[in-house]
Amino acid sequence: MIPGCTVYLTAPNSIGRKTKFDLVAVEKSNGLLINIDSQAPNKVMREWLDTQNFDKVIPEYTYGRSRIDFYMEIGAERFLAEVKGCTLELNGVGYFPDAPTERGVKHIQELIKAQREGFNSSLVFVVQMDGVNVVKPNIDTHPAFASYSYFVIGTSIKVASKDFCEKSVVILRIFVK
Repeated sequence: MIPGCTVYLTAPNSIGRKTKFDLVAVEKSNGLLINIDSQAPNKVMREWLDTQNFDKVIPEYTYGRSRIDFYMEIGAERFLAEVKGCTLELNGVGYFPDAPTERGVKHIQELIKAQREGFNSSLVFVVQMDGVNVVKPNIDTHPAFASYSYFVIGTSIKVASKDFCEKSVVILRIFVK
């Protein structure tokens, strides 16, 4: 968080919460509004998946030693998709991750394994702000994640995109085999 930024909070009044507020968005000094809601990417992805022609969509699917965000089927084809929320923007480019993520590396390793076992594996970035049309691995923040994500994109994933805007802050970008 950068001092002086405007933040947007909600007060959900849930029993047993550790904090009174949820941080849902941050406005950068350049006016760019960034959705920080950690549940938004999977909700957006599910809404998008529901507009596709999958025979089956299962959220939170156990594969290997991970819970992958979505399992889908069309006929005999099987798909796995791991969803990542991109909240870091520098000069119009989205970067992921914004903090080290060993869990993210584990998920990519599982997607690579699944790809080798016949699944169509996808790494999905939900870009949680306007003005970003590309997501790049954040080499400075987490070199291991960056090296794996280049591997996945470089060997088996082509880029397709579907804009899905919600209150002008969420754009869905999908990297699919």
